[in-house]
Amino acid sequence: MSGGVVRLSFFALIRAMLFAAEMGFRRLLLEGNSLMTIKRLNSVGEDKSLLRSIINSIRVFERHFENVSYLFVPRAVNRVAYTLALEGHRCQLPCFWAHKPPESVWKVMVADWIAWVQRC
Repeated sequence: MSGGVVRLSFFALIRAMLFAAEMGFRRLLLEGNSLMTIKRLNSVGEDKSLLRSIINSIRVFERHFENVSYLFVPRAVNRVAYTLALEGHRCQLPCFWAHKPPESVWKVMVADWIAWVQRC
């Protein structure tokens, strides 16, 4: 994964944390498909990489919450989040869906649910 993509995943994480703080959430479980990002955020030692300033900013944001957890989820099983991110990118402005997601996301949710039910 290129450095630019990794930086983007960190910035997306910061945006999610800002949104969660604005909504008044106290506990967060943040999922991502960048294993490097999740590993760096779950590490306890000081980060010495070029991304140190971004990681330190995230650590500051973490103080606004009672608990923040990071979980790696491969893109293959995270199709809904990926589709939702594409929709959010198309909006060009900050947006969220409180009730029903966009049709493209809804279709992926239904397909994933059907696939899950058929496995059981």
